[in-house]
Amino acid sequence: WLLPLMILASQNHTSSEPLNRQRMYITLLTFLQIFLILAFSATEVIMFYVMFEATLIPTLVIITRWGNQAERLNAGTYFLFYTLAGSLPLLVALLLLQNTSGSLSLLTLQFGPFFQLSSLADKLWWAGCLLAFLVKMPLYGAHLWLPKAHVEAP
Repeated sequence: WLLPLMILASQNHTSSEPLNRQRMYITLLTFLQIFLILAFSATEVIMFYVMFEATLIPTLVIITRWGNQAERLNAGTYFLFYTLAGSLPLLVALLLLQNTSGSLSLLTLQFGPFFQLSSLADKLWWAGCLLAFLVKMPLYGAHLWLPKAHVEAP
C-alpha cells in the first residue's frame, strides 16, 4: 500500500518530466518496494543484509536524478558513503555470527542452542549491529547524511 501512495504523492513533481523519466521514476520506486519486501521477508540474515543494502541503489538514483537543487550530487555522495560505512560493521557482525554459530538462518538461530561469544567478540558483534542501524535511523549525530538527502529528495 506504500507504493501507490508514493506514486500519488510524487505526481506533482514528475508531471512536467518526459514520459521515459516518469517510467524510470516509477520503476525505481517499484524496485525499492520489492527490495524492502524481500529484506523483511528473508529467513536468512545475509539475505536481509543484501536486500537491505540493495535499497541504496534506487534511493541513490532517485536522489541524484530527481533532487530539487544543485546539491543533489553532494547529498547522494554523503548518502552513499555514510550508509556503506555504516553497513560494513553489520557485515562483519554477520560474518562473526556465521563463524560462531555455523548458520545465518533465522530459524536455526532461534531454535538452536544459545551461542557463547567471548566478551570482546560479543561487544564487537553488538557494536557492529548498533552502528549499522544507528546510521540508518534518524538519530542525532549518527545520520549526518539524512538532512542533505531529505532536502534533495523529490
